[in-house]
Amino acid sequence: MNFLKSSAIVAIGTLSSRILGFVRDLLIARFLGAGINSDILFIGLRIPNTFRQIFGEGAFNLAFVPLFKKYCDDKNINEKSLIFLEQTFSMFMLAIVAILIICEIFMPQILDILAPSLHTRGEDVYNLAVNVSRILMPYILFVSYMTFMGAVLNSLGKFAAMAFAPAMVNVGYIAAFIAYSLSNFEGNITYIPAIGMVFGGFLQFLVMYISIKRMPFIIKFVKPVLSPEVKLLFRKFVPTILGSGIVILNSLVSVFLASGLQKGSVSFLFYSDRMVQLPTALFGTAIATVLLPTLTQKLKENNDLSSAFMKVFGITLLISAFCTTFMYLNADLIINTLFERGAFDRDATLKTGASLALMALSIPAIMNLKIVSVIFYAQGNTKLPTFIAAASFSLNLVLCLILMQYFDYLGLVMAGVISIYFTIVVQLIIVLKERVLMASKVFKALVFYAITQSALILSIKIVGDLWNIGLDSAIIFKLLYLIAVGLIGAAITFMFVVLFKLYKKV
Repeated sequence: MNFLKSSAIVAIGTLSSRILGFVRDLLIARFLGAGINSDILFIGLRIPNTFRQIFGEGAFNLAFVPLFKKYCDDKNINEKSLIFLEQTFSMFMLAIVAILIICEIFMPQILDILAPSLHTRGEDVYNLAVNVSRILMPYILFVSYMTFMGAVLNSLGKFAAMAFAPAMVNVGYIAAFIAYSLSNFEGNITYIPAIGMVFGGFLQFLVMYISIKRMPFIIKFVKPVLSPEVKLLFRKFVPTILGSGIVILNSLVSVFLASGLQKGSVSFLFYSDRMVQLPTALFGTAIATVLLPTLTQKLKENNDLSSAFMKVFGITLLISAFCTTFMYLNADLIINTLFERGAFDRDATLKTGASLALMALSIPAIMNLKIVSVIFYAQGNTKLPTFIAAASFSLNLVLCLILMQYFDYLGLVMAGVISIYFTIVVQLIIVLKERVLMASKVFKALVFYAITQSALILSIKIVGDLWNIGLDSAIIFKLLYLIAVGLIGAAITFMFVVLFKLYKKV
């Protein structure tokens, strides 16, 4: 399966998940709004979502794939690789069960760390947050199983199952809200999406279980043994969590600090983050997922990494230019059109829109950080990304503490944007200094990005001025405007891809 076809499969799977995710977010906004109930849900989601992001979208895959491919005969499982799989799977799931038990027992203490201001909201609010968080925790079992088996299939060049399985969690959410609408449930509505997420996790497990059962090998649970191979994996995995999870860590810091700011701050950040995750996961994660085994195989065959990397870097930059421009210039309208109904009012729209506009500026850095980081992990280098991430995390924390004093929750967004650009710039400097990439080619790609970005800004602003759409316009006109602007922006991006002949490099 070629690179573009594999990337397309992952992207389509991710798109299906994100579309269902939008439906889920619309339902959450409709029933919970952007207030205390939604804040409780989003605080509770931070723990299982952190596991999902670390395992499902980054660190485990980056640490596991290069090691596993070393033990395989091309794309075939042999005895040594199967033993490695069984030992790793057993140790991995045992660790997840231990984490689950610890989190269930010490959830109040965990929330005291994650969102210390919950105590100031009253005992009922605090107890509800503890209960909702405990209900959500079993999800980590299902997502961990899905992630492990997905990493195995990805290593073997089979991307479809892992691409489409994540969509099931959103099916669980939607099913829970439908059941709520048809029932006479009298408890707090915050429990509904929590139960839905766990049910969706079970559906993810089923999809991956069926997929792995079709393979010509069986991964059994064995007595956990800390073999040298397993130790090596976990030695690489732990620093990889920090190295690849800088966006996740910064998000945790934002939740921690936002919980003490104005009511709804956690929700404003959540909704805007959900919008930004669409392009970064759809393109950045999809491309990085396929690029990692490609670069690892080239290293195994002693081939050059630069040409393979530059095949996707230029196009990723242009796609990020389009996504950033579209979201930045239409932030309020996007939030207004998608979420402003029911408990989600105009004030929530404006505050979330301001957050989205700022957060959109980070899209080029986030998407390309996923790509650049692959170079380090394909080489088995986990130390440098870890050191860089530690510096970026420290910078983000300091900036958050300073900027929140002047800009409230928007200060947290500003700090995140600055720190993620710090990370990508430092990583690029290192790979250029080590001559993994050619500076002239990277500079040329950045010039293409700047030209495309300028053309997009000019075109979308002209369309906006001519159309003169407003937040109070009929929803059909707002949707038509966003679709039209999106299509125009996509056409301009495609035009520059052709003009710069980037299609020949894929």
